[in-house]
Amino acid sequence: MKKALLVIDVQTDVVKEAYQHDQIIRKINERISRYRKDDSSALIFIQHEDEELIRGSNGWQFDSMLNVKDDDIVVAKTHPNSFYRTRLQDVLNRLAVTDLEVCGAQTQYCIDTTIRIAHDREYPIEIYRDAYTTVDNEFIDAATTNSYYANMWDGRFATVKEEI
Repeated sequence: MKKALLVIDVQTDVVKEAYQHDQIIRKINERISRYRKDDSSALIFIQHEDEELIRGSNGWQFDSMLNVKDDDIVVAKTHPNSFYRTRLQDVLNRLAVTDLEVCGAQTQYCIDTTIRIAHDREYPIEIYRDAYTTVDNEFIDAATTNSYYANMWDGRFATVKEEI
């Protein structure tokens, strides 16, 4: 078994107003550190770009608190699905990844979509409850969104872990 951590869209403009920003980034960095220490695992950063997140712009950059290095694997995407028209599946195949852990932003968009697509591709998936985030919106606050999705994913699409 080889596991990969997918760090999804932890970019300046995506997370600048995110629920529990600093706490979530610290937890994600803890997960990154664990994966860096384990030679039998992989670490993959997913970076969104579109008309609002323009490649090379300040908002497109990874959050300044995120522990990303120049030689890390980065997969660019233009859709909430991290597999859609990207090289992610090729990278996972090349690295012989069998299991995934997901973290990052935003819960109801790229995190949820990637979890569901990875599940459809028969990857066992884990996600820690305090390693993903989103923002409040006009319908529901971020804390409720996070709880709702955790309850929906757990046992259906992923295993939701309580504590890192």
